[in-house]
Amino acid sequence: MASARQLRGPCQAWPEDSAFIREVLDRIGDKWTVLIVATLSGRTLRYSDLQASIPGISQRMLTQTLKHLERDGLITRTAFAEVPPRVEYELTKLGRSLLKAVTAMAGWAAAHHTEVAGHRAASTRTGVGRAKSSAKAG
Repeated sequence: MASARQLRGPCQAWPEDSAFIREVLDRIGDKWTVLIVATLSGRTLRYSDLQASIPGISQRMLTQTLKHLERDGLITRTAFAEVPPRVEYELTKLGRSLLKAVTAMAGWAAAHHTEVAGHRAASTRTGVGRAKSSAKAG
């Protein structure tokens, strides 16, 4: 008789919350969220300064991500009644609690980008999960 499958992982530890955990991880694990939270580390920035500090982010993605972060309580948005209008963003206490994890993820990516790029190149040459044999079949 086959033994019962043993399930593991965080979704098993908190089964009643697993859908919400996946949703939150999707938000905080998003590349733009990681970069925005890290960029706001310890400072308040205007929208244009945030956009200039994060190469490759479009206006649409920055706006959308900032709205999601504000909705989730990770940042605050302060609009000043000035001409021209000024809007500043900063991390909340909850957002600052993410800094260590976000900084660790960004640091890992920076430290291992060459290695990951090498694996990607090898995968392109050989195909995922398939090693090319150097010996010819005979």
